[in-house]
Amino acid sequence: MDSTVEKTTLGGIMTLRAEIELIAKHCQLKKAVLYLKNPDNFETGTVNFITEIMSASACDIQVRNYPGANGLSAIAYPDVLQDLLRSAKYYSTLRLTSLWRHTGLTPSLEWKAEYDLSQIIKRFEIPTKFACLHLKTSGIPGEGIASEDEWLPVIEEINKVWNQPILLLGQDKYFSYFKQERKFIKLSERGMPIVEQLRLIQGGAFFIGNASGVASGAMYGSTPYLIFKDENYHGDQMIQELGSKKTFPWANTNQLILRKRPDAIDFKVFQNSLS
Repeated sequence: MDSTVEKTTLGGIMTLRAEIELIAKHCQLKKAVLYLKNPDNFETGTVNFITEIMSASACDIQVRNYPGANGLSAIAYPDVLQDLLRSAKYYSTLRLTSLWRHTGLTPSLEWKAEYDLSQIIKRFEIPTKFACLHLKTSGIPGEGIASEDEWLPVIEEINKVWNQPILLLGQDKYFSYFKQERKFIKLSERGMPIVEQLRLIQGGAFFIGNASGVASGAMYGSTPYLIFKDENYHGDQMIQELGSKKTFPWANTNQLILRKRPDAIDFKVFQNSLS
């Protein structure tokens, strides 16, 4: 990763981790190294955050400063994989699609034993049966920010069919509605780090939310998901990555990305595929 030419986002880091794990599995490797180029130019805390996300992987991913071409002891990717990945940025799912087609392996995040679901659930007193929700409520206008008027009908539809707890993920400020309903548990208020929150997604009955870095924790796993993506935000990128489809080519039929504003009707359709 080069801090001078690449943007750094949670979604990008998670996508890169899924790529590293897939390549390691294909090549039967137990260790990998991620080199950071010009690390001093990253925003404060970014290097530590990248390291935290990568170190949670079941693959031993070490994060190091780039030593220069002469300091590398080995090429990071086999030649055939370099050819596949040369045309897309590290945060693009096009790279994962290329790898999936080449290897037949589905992108799926693998976690270290210390991120065992049962232990996280016990430590933070989380019910064993739950669903996950993340709403991106802060950011720049036009970046797919969640609207209370649009989302409350969806949440009310969920409440009709789901009586178990719903975990609120991320650091975002949620609508006052959620404080009135005891079934909603805001994990940040329990002091749960974002890495553990991302891990919990894979133990949930389903994930629902708008497109965000947190949502990437669902995209690379088997948990059913319904993700809403504002079609006007990164529209060209979504066309490149998805074409006219409603999900990634490796995804299951109950894993959907809808390029539209949220609608309660969509959850009804999605709910039918959860059984």
